[in-house]
Order: sequence, then structure tokens, then C-alpha cells
Amino acid sequence: MVNQKKRRSAAKLLADFFNGTITNDDYDNEFPDDSADAGLKAIYRRIWFYYSDLASHSLNRQELSDDDIALFERCIEFLKTDLEYEGPPIRVRVPIGRLFRRLLGGLEPQTILGSKSTEDAIFFTAWWPFASTDQREKALRHIQKHS
Repeated sequence: MVNQKKRRSAAKLLADFFNGTITNDDYDNEFPDDSADAGLKAIYRRIWFYYSDLASHSLNRQELSDDDIALFERCIEFLKTDLEYEGPPIRVRVPIGRLFRRLLGGLEPQTILGSKSTEDAIFFTAWWPFASTDQREKALRHIQKHS
């Protein structure tokens, strides 16, 4: 269920973190991750890999790749829409059985997101968190038309 108010707040927080005007602690503490909005949850978990939660710091955009910058921009754009998130949830933790299989030369290729590489491929597309390039383009036209 899309929560537009929380998404607008999250979009501003993510933009501020991306631009280095707030710290990771500010972003993490204020992000409205308690929502039932699957888009908020997925973006929060995906961006979590870009900062350390051990010390307070600002994001240094110079350390990001072009793909990383594009991901932040797409996430901010998505949070400005009322689109339902259609992708799979991001599972950060690896179940204990899968961890043991991996340690013992397991059969499943893993990623940092903790599930099969082929399933996680969607998280590394040129349109995620949107469902497709077409959906993203339509959303951008709508955002530009109404801003």
C-alpha cells in the first residue's frame, strides 16, 4: 500500500543524504521505514548497503560509480510517485541453512543481498525500483508535468 506522505518524506531524506547535507544517522533515524509501503522497505534496504551504521558520516558522491548515482536518482524519482512496488522484497539476511551450504561449497550462487544471483538481478537493472524502463519513463513525464 503506497503511503504518499511517507514517500515524500523519504524522497527528501534520500536526496539530502545523497547530496551530503545530512548524515547516515539522520537518514537512518528519520526514514519512514515503519510503513506497509513495499517501495519504502525495498529502497531503504537497498540503500543501506551504501553507508556504515557503525559511525556517523555524510555520503561522499565522488566515491560513487555512475551506476550508483543512477540508482540513487531512480530511488528518489520512485519515491515521488504513487506506484506500487512490483519487485521482490530485498532479503538482507541469509537463512542459516543457506549460509552453511555456502560455507561448504553450496550449490547456489550468492550475492550481497543473500539470495540467488539470478533472482537478485532485478536489483541491478537500469530501471529498478521501477518495474520496467517504460514505467520509469511514464513516471518521469508525470513528475515533470506536475512539478
